[in-house]
Amino acid sequence: MALDNQFRERFAEETVGYLREVEARFSVKIQRIAIDAPTDLRRANTEGRQCEPALSAAHLSYFQTPRSGDFDEILQKED
Repeated sequence: MALDNQFRERFAEETVGYLREVEARFSVKIQRIAIDAPTDLRRANTEGRQCEPALSAAHLSYFQTPRSGDFDEILQKED
């Protein structure tokens, strides 16, 4: 799918729509977006991936890479 132009364009448009909703809901203005696709989940005994403290130290917001059990918690909150 990553090679399919129509799929990528639709994905990008849907992502922009989602982020605009985040801005509206939390009264924030997103200025830049970087996408990092880790190949694995965060280890259970760590506070974050190596890059995350560096982002925090630079005062950049980010979504922390989840641990495997985090997904179950997220889904439970949705119910």
